[in-house]
Amino acid sequence: MSEEVQVAVGIDVSRDTLDIRLDSVVFDCSVSNDDAGFSALRNQLSQYAVSLILLEATGGYENPVVCYLQSCGYDVCVINPR
Repeated sequence: MSEEVQVAVGIDVSRDTLDIRLDSVVFDCSVSNDDAGFSALRNQLSQYAVSLILLEATGGYENPVVCYLQSCGYDVCVINPR
């Protein structure tokens, strides 16, 4: 019997890009911080059992992707960098 491994996802948000790192697996990528990038991110994440997505608050640049990921059913946490 195989057990699905839960992974946490960290996203470094900037105005133009989202840099993604998955815990417990060797996976790093960057996508654009726009609708096309959000779709590409969802396609990548759908291959894993994502338990939580963490992002740092970046003056509002994180808001669109947070809303998108929450609408896809992911648990998302925005962390204050201070």
